[in-house]
Amino acid sequence: MSDFRLISALLRHTWLIDPAWAEENQPAVAKLLKGKSTGFQTSDRRSPEERVAVLNRMEGSILFAPGYYSGFQNAPEGSIAYIDVTGPILKYGYCGNGSYELNQIVREAYATPNIKALFFEYDTPGGQVDGIATFGDTIFNSPKPNLGFVNDGMCCSGGIWLGTANQELYASQDLDTIGSIGVYQSWYDQTQYLKNLGIKRIDRYAPQSTEKNKVSKDAAAGNYKLLDEELFAVAEKFINKIQLHRGDRLKGSHEEWNKGKASSALWAQKTGLIDGIITREKALERLEALCDGEQDLRASSSPIIKSIEFTQSTDMKFPKVALLAGKADPTEAELSAANAELAEAGITGVALMPETVVNEAARVTGELATERANVTKLQGELNVANKAKGDLETEKATLISDKSDLEQKIASLPGGMSKKVGETDPDPEKTEAEKQKETIAGFSHNQYINSFLNGR
Repeated sequence: MSDFRLISALLRHTWLIDPAWAEENQPAVAKLLKGKSTGFQTSDRRSPEERVAVLNRMEGSILFAPGYYSGFQNAPEGSIAYIDVTGPILKYGYCGNGSYELNQIVREAYATPNIKALFFEYDTPGGQVDGIATFGDTIFNSPKPNLGFVNDGMCCSGGIWLGTANQELYASQDLDTIGSIGVYQSWYDQTQYLKNLGIKRIDRYAPQSTEKNKVSKDAAAGNYKLLDEELFAVAEKFINKIQLHRGDRLKGSHEEWNKGKASSALWAQKTGLIDGIITREKALERLEALCDGEQDLRASSSPIIKSIEFTQSTDMKFPKVALLAGKADPTEAELSAANAELAEAGITGVALMPETVVNEAARVTGELATERANVTKLQGELNVANKAKGDLETEKATLISDKSDLEQKIASLPGGMSKKVGETDPDPEKTEAEKQKETIAGFSHNQYINSFLNGR
């Protein structure tokens, strides 16, 4: 990698790198920016004939001997690919292979039948964001057994992103430095430096280009809102990847490790960022056991979050929606920003909301359905009662009409037969014959005859 690419990366890129390491190397950065030699080797790559490295167990020994070849296809059958991740990680490399080159080497190892497994050796403070996610996904989706090993050094920031993507990750010493799961960006204000050189900088933008370089322009003016949004997005994805990679091997509160802390391998083992502290020989023996079919620790632990992977194009179109990946309880501000982003894209028929709201809505909807069913049941019972009432009213009206007809018929009879239905009999002790006799005697013609006879 040329100095130009390195300087470009230093000046314009976001970093996943341990801050302490970066501070220690500030003098070298200052030399680069002033055009002075740093003493860095532009590359430590071997010749094309020794482009890749493999490890094979020495016959009758626990030791593994390295071998270098122009390609994995030339390595002995059953070899273990050796992937060296040492020093700061740039996308295109500088003092060694960058994440782009390493990714290609790993993919070549996957595709070569001679390679049975991959051994990743880490001693890195992390590095440039660009390239890390792609390389990490390649490791995580490995079709072959693989293992990461921190060799008496550090595995921080971008390094731990890659290391946790291995099926298992071990450290060699208690004092190895692990962690630094965080994101930051530095830039250099060269205004005064250029002024001292007599150079005046003038920037002019096309009238249409109101958003061009807005993040850096706002940050230079002291407004960090847009820059913070970019850093937040990277950090959120970083944290989600660690959760996905380690699953329920993570222990205790996630806030113990997701705020940028870097500490010893003992601390990393306690929090679940690594699987143990063992020797290099033991790590290679463990990798061979995986090759022999032993279940790896990742397979025996279930991820604690659902993997919601967004494609690169989705991230670019909906960055605020992508920020919600893996979040169980997003804030109202995050949801509002994501919904505004969808609305801007013309997606207005749906909206994102917290799962708690969805669950509460489902509960209320269920209760409403139950109440509606109760109302329908009561309405049916009321209809039955109203029908019964109507039938009784009809029957009552019929009885009243029948009574009236009967009274009219009785009233039309001669003599004392006009007694209304329901009147009390004045002589309840008389026999029926006596009552009939008196009734007959009461007829008018009989009374006339009696009076005529009595007059004689």
